[in-house]
Amino acid sequence: MFKFSVIIQWVSIIILLIAVFISALAVVITRYHSRVLFIELQQLQQQRDKLNENWGQLQLELSTLAQPQRIETAAREKLLLRAPNREEIVILRGESDDKRPN
Repeated sequence: MFKFSVIIQWVSIIILLIAVFISALAVVITRYHSRVLFIELQQLQQQRDKLNENWGQLQLELSTLAQPQRIETAAREKLLLRAPNREEIVILRGESDDKRPN
């Protein structure tokens, strides 16, 4: 009877040591994955910050390029456009205009 209880104690100790080893291994693996995910999070946050900065610059550039004065200057200088004279303006009347009362 004595030997049987000693064997049960040793088996219990071995099982507990295996359980402690497995849980320690799980802690190490979990911490490793946590660090990998944290590094990825930091990289994504840096990428987000760069994209936000780039977006702000693009918004500023768009507002600069879309100014009416700039568009008019570009139309005059690059496309050689100009406002028509009174003599050059032609008003076209369609069928719906003819049916309209004066």
